[in-house]
Amino acid sequence: MEQEINHYKIIGVYPSDSVEYIEKQAKLKIIKIKAALARKDYQMLDVSTDIDDARLKQVAIEKIAEIEEAKEILLNPKTRKEFDVKTYGKSYLKKKRKKRDPKKYEKLKAFLGKKEDVTTAIVYAIAILIAGFIWFVVLPEGSNERSNTTKSDFPEREIKCYTQGNNYAAKSKNLFEKAVHFGVQKDYIALEKLLNSNLVFRLNSGIQVHIEDRAGFLGAVIKIRPVGKITTYWTNTEAVNCQ
Repeated sequence: MEQEINHYKIIGVYPSDSVEYIEKQAKLKIIKIKAALARKDYQMLDVSTDIDDARLKQVAIEKIAEIEEAKEILLNPKTRKEFDVKTYGKSYLKKKRKKRDPKKYEKLKAFLGKKEDVTTAIVYAIAILIAGFIWFVVLPEGSNERSNTTKSDFPEREIKCYTQGNNYAAKSKNLFEKAVHFGVQKDYIALEKLLNSNLVFRLNSGIQVHIEDRAGFLGAVIKIRPVGKITTYWTNTEAVNCQ
Protein backbone atom coordinates (compact mmCIF):
# COMPACT_ATOMS: atom_id res chain seq x y z
CA MET A 1 0.00 0.00 0.00
CA GLU A 2 1.41 3.37 -1.04
CA GLN A 3 2.14 5.70 1.85
CA GLU A 4 0.15 8.94 1.92
CA ILE A 5 2.19 12.07 1.15
CA ASN A 6 2.20 14.69 3.90
CA HIS A 7 2.80 18.08 2.31
CA TYR A 8 3.52 19.71 5.68
CA LYS A 9 6.39 17.30 6.35
CA ILE A 10 7.81 17.83 2.86
CA ILE A 11 8.22 21.56 3.53
CA GLY A 12 9.01 21.11 7.23
CA VAL A 13 6.10 23.04 8.74
CA TYR A 14 3.09 22.37 10.98
CA PRO A 15 -0.64 22.41 10.06
CA SER A 16 -1.06 25.38 12.41
CA ASP A 17 1.50 27.54 10.56
CA SER A 18 0.41 30.52 8.47
CA VAL A 19 0.56 30.65 4.68
CA GLU A 20 3.24 33.34 4.90
CA TYR A 21 5.48 31.11 7.01
CA ILE A 22 4.84 28.06 4.80
CA GLU A 23 5.79 30.02 1.68
CA LYS A 24 8.94 31.34 3.36
CA GLN A 25 10.02 27.87 4.53
CA ALA A 26 9.38 26.36 1.09
CA LYS A 27 11.61 28.96 -0.59
CA LEU A 28 14.29 28.42 2.05
CA LYS A 29 14.24 24.64 1.57
CA ILE A 30 14.56 24.98 -2.21
CA ILE A 31 17.58 27.25 -1.73
CA LYS A 32 19.16 24.65 0.56
CA ILE A 33 18.61 21.88 -1.99
CA LYS A 34 20.21 23.95 -4.76
CA ALA A 35 23.16 24.71 -2.49
CA ALA A 36 23.49 21.01 -1.59
CA LEU A 37 23.54 20.12 -5.29
CA ALA A 38 26.24 22.71 -5.99
CA ARG A 39 28.54 21.36 -3.27
CA LYS A 40 27.49 17.71 -3.78
CA ASP A 41 26.12 17.26 -0.28
CA TYR A 42 25.02 13.62 -0.54
CA GLN A 43 23.73 13.52 3.02
CA MET A 44 21.52 16.57 2.56
CA LEU A 45 20.06 15.10 -0.65
CA ASP A 46 19.70 11.68 1.02
CA VAL A 47 21.61 9.71 -1.64
CA SER A 48 24.61 7.38 -1.67
CA THR A 49 28.07 8.76 -2.42
CA ASP A 50 28.54 6.57 -5.51
CA ILE A 51 25.72 8.25 -7.44
CA ASP A 52 26.71 9.96 -10.70
CA ASP A 53 26.29 13.70 -11.31
CA ALA A 54 23.37 13.31 -13.71
CA ARG A 55 21.36 11.23 -11.23
CA LEU A 56 22.30 13.60 -8.39
CA LYS A 57 20.91 16.53 -10.38
CA GLN A 58 17.74 14.56 -11.14
CA VAL A 59 17.22 13.83 -7.42
CA ALA A 60 17.53 17.54 -6.62
CA ILE A 61 15.04 18.43 -9.37
CA GLU A 62 12.56 15.86 -8.04
CA LYS A 63 12.86 17.18 -4.49
CA ILE A 64 12.32 20.77 -5.64
CA ALA A 65 9.28 19.70 -7.69
CA GLU A 66 7.91 17.90 -4.63
CA ILE A 67 8.27 21.06 -2.52
CA GLU A 68 6.68 23.23 -5.23
CA GLU A 69 3.72 20.85 -5.43
CA ALA A 70 3.30 20.83 -1.64
CA LYS A 71 3.55 24.62 -1.53
CA GLU A 72 0.93 25.03 -4.26
CA ILE A 73 -1.51 22.82 -2.35
CA LEU A 74 -0.94 24.44 1.05
CA LEU A 75 -1.05 28.04 -0.16
CA ASN A 76 -4.45 27.51 -1.76
CA PRO A 77 -7.16 27.65 0.98
CA LYS A 78 -9.44 25.21 -0.86
CA THR A 79 -6.85 22.51 -1.61
CA ARG A 80 -5.28 22.93 1.83
CA LYS A 81 -8.64 22.39 3.53
CA GLU A 82 -9.29 19.30 1.41
CA PHE A 83 -5.87 17.90 2.32
CA ASP A 84 -6.35 18.67 6.04
CA VAL A 85 -9.75 16.96 6.14
CA LYS A 86 -8.42 13.94 4.25
CA THR A 87 -5.29 13.62 6.39
CA TYR A 88 -6.40 14.70 9.87
CA GLY A 89 -10.22 14.66 9.80
CA LYS A 90 -12.81 17.41 10.28
CA SER A 91 -12.51 17.50 14.07
CA TYR A 92 -8.78 18.18 13.85
CA LEU A 93 -9.33 20.88 11.24
CA LYS A 94 -11.51 22.87 13.65
CA LYS A 95 -8.86 23.09 16.34
CA LYS A 96 -5.61 22.96 14.36
CA ARG A 97 -5.10 26.74 14.51
CA LYS A 98 -5.08 26.59 18.29
CA LYS A 99 -2.82 23.56 18.64
CA ARG A 100 0.99 23.61 18.84
CA ASP A 101 3.54 20.86 19.10
CA PRO A 102 4.45 20.72 22.85
CA LYS A 103 8.01 19.53 22.20
CA LYS A 104 8.73 22.37 19.79
CA TYR A 105 7.69 25.03 22.29
CA GLU A 106 8.99 23.46 25.49
CA LYS A 107 11.82 25.97 25.81
CA LEU A 108 9.51 28.86 25.01
CA LYS A 109 7.09 27.86 27.76
CA ALA A 110 9.98 27.74 30.22
CA PHE A 111 11.05 31.22 29.11
CA LEU A 112 7.60 32.85 29.23
CA GLY A 113 5.94 30.86 32.02
CA LYS A 114 3.60 27.94 31.52
CA LYS A 115 0.20 29.41 32.42
CA GLU A 116 0.71 33.10 33.15
CA ASP A 117 -0.82 35.49 30.67
CA VAL A 118 1.15 38.49 29.49
CA THR A 119 -0.71 40.97 31.71
CA THR A 120 -0.02 38.99 34.88
CA ALA A 121 3.60 38.50 33.87
CA ILE A 122 4.05 42.26 33.36
CA VAL A 123 2.53 43.03 36.78
CA TYR A 124 4.87 40.53 38.44
CA ALA A 125 7.82 41.92 36.49
CA ILE A 126 7.12 45.50 37.62
CA ALA A 127 6.85 44.33 41.24
CA ILE A 128 10.18 42.50 40.91
CA LEU A 129 11.82 45.56 39.35
CA ILE A 130 10.67 47.84 42.16
CA ALA A 131 11.88 45.34 44.76
CA GLY A 132 15.19 45.09 42.94
CA PHE A 133 15.51 48.89 42.84
CA ILE A 134 14.91 49.13 46.58
CA TRP A 135 17.31 46.26 47.33
CA PHE A 136 20.18 47.28 45.07
CA VAL A 137 19.90 51.11 45.03
CA VAL A 138 17.96 52.54 47.97
CA LEU A 139 19.13 50.18 50.71
CA PRO A 140 22.84 50.31 49.81
CA GLU A 141 22.79 54.13 49.90
CA GLY A 142 21.10 54.16 53.30
CA SER A 143 23.46 51.53 54.65
CA ASN A 144 26.46 53.56 53.47
CA GLU A 145 25.27 56.57 55.47
CA ARG A 146 24.72 54.46 58.57
CA SER A 147 28.06 52.73 58.16
CA ASN A 148 29.89 56.06 58.50
CA THR A 149 28.76 56.34 62.13
CA THR A 150 28.78 52.67 63.10
CA LYS A 151 31.72 51.29 61.14
CA SER A 152 33.72 50.58 64.27
CA ASP A 153 30.80 48.76 65.89
CA PHE A 154 29.79 46.55 62.94
CA PRO A 155 32.35 44.87 60.65
CA GLU A 156 31.66 45.11 56.91
CA ARG A 157 30.10 42.01 55.39
CA GLU A 158 30.95 41.13 51.79
CA ILE A 159 27.87 40.79 49.59
CA LYS A 160 27.99 37.75 47.32
CA CYS A 161 25.69 37.24 44.33
CA TYR A 162 24.63 33.89 42.86
CA THR A 163 22.49 32.92 39.89
CA GLN A 164 19.14 31.35 40.73
CA GLY A 165 15.94 29.97 39.22
CA ASN A 166 15.14 28.98 35.67
CA ASN A 167 16.30 32.09 33.83
CA TYR A 168 17.94 32.98 30.54
CA ALA A 169 20.84 35.23 29.62
CA ALA A 170 22.28 36.66 26.41
CA LYS A 171 25.69 37.72 25.18
CA SER A 172 24.52 41.31 24.66
CA LYS A 173 21.86 43.61 26.09
CA ASN A 174 20.20 44.04 22.70
CA LEU A 175 19.86 40.27 22.25
CA PHE A 176 18.33 39.83 25.71
CA GLU A 177 15.87 42.69 25.16
CA LYS A 178 15.02 41.25 21.73
CA ALA A 179 14.22 37.87 23.32
CA VAL A 180 11.94 39.54 25.87
CA HIS A 181 10.32 41.57 23.07
CA PHE A 182 9.60 38.43 21.03
CA GLY A 183 8.15 36.79 24.13
CA VAL A 184 5.76 39.67 24.85
CA GLN A 185 4.67 39.64 21.19
CA LYS A 186 4.16 35.84 21.38
CA ASP A 187 6.29 35.51 18.25
CA TYR A 188 7.30 31.96 19.18
CA ILE A 189 8.95 31.14 15.87
CA ALA A 190 11.35 34.12 16.08
CA LEU A 191 12.05 33.40 19.75
CA GLU A 192 12.77 29.74 19.07
CA LYS A 193 15.30 30.67 16.38
CA LEU A 194 17.01 33.03 18.83
CA LEU A 195 17.20 30.32 21.50
CA ASN A 196 18.49 27.72 19.04
CA SER A 197 21.25 30.09 17.92
CA ASN A 198 22.89 29.77 21.39
CA LEU A 199 23.08 33.57 21.57
CA VAL A 200 20.40 33.32 24.26
CA PHE A 201 20.81 30.44 26.69
CA ARG A 202 19.71 29.04 30.06
CA LEU A 203 21.65 30.12 33.16
CA ASN A 204 22.75 27.42 35.58
CA SER A 205 21.84 28.10 39.21
CA GLY A 206 24.39 28.57 41.97
CA ILE A 207 27.10 30.36 39.96
CA GLN A 208 28.78 33.19 41.87
CA VAL A 209 28.79 36.35 39.77
CA HIS A 210 29.67 40.02 39.91
CA ILE A 211 27.13 42.61 38.74
CA GLU A 212 29.01 44.77 36.25
CA ASP A 213 26.32 47.12 34.95
CA ARG A 214 22.60 47.94 34.93
CA ALA A 215 20.19 49.16 32.27
CA GLY A 216 16.51 49.45 31.50
CA PHE A 217 13.65 50.71 33.66
CA LEU A 218 14.84 50.83 37.30
CA GLY A 219 17.90 48.77 36.36
CA ALA A 220 15.80 45.75 35.41
CA VAL A 221 18.44 44.38 33.03
CA ILE A 222 21.87 43.64 34.48
CA LYS A 223 25.24 42.63 33.13
CA ILE A 224 26.90 39.84 35.11
CA ARG A 225 30.33 38.24 35.09
CA PRO A 226 31.02 34.83 36.66
CA VAL A 227 33.75 34.98 39.30
CA GLY A 228 37.13 34.17 37.75
CA LYS A 229 35.85 34.65 34.17
CA ILE A 230 36.27 37.54 31.73
CA THR A 231 33.06 36.91 29.73
CA THR A 232 29.97 38.96 30.62
CA TYR A 233 26.28 38.26 30.02
CA TRP A 234 23.03 40.21 30.24
CA THR A 235 20.00 38.94 32.16
CA ASN A 236 17.17 40.19 34.42
CA THR A 237 17.48 41.07 38.11
CA GLU A 238 15.45 38.08 39.32
CA ALA A 239 18.10 35.77 37.86
CA VAL A 240 20.58 36.84 40.56
CA ASN A 241 20.30 36.65 44.34
CA CYS A 242 22.71 38.78 46.40
CA GLN A 243 23.26 38.11 50.11
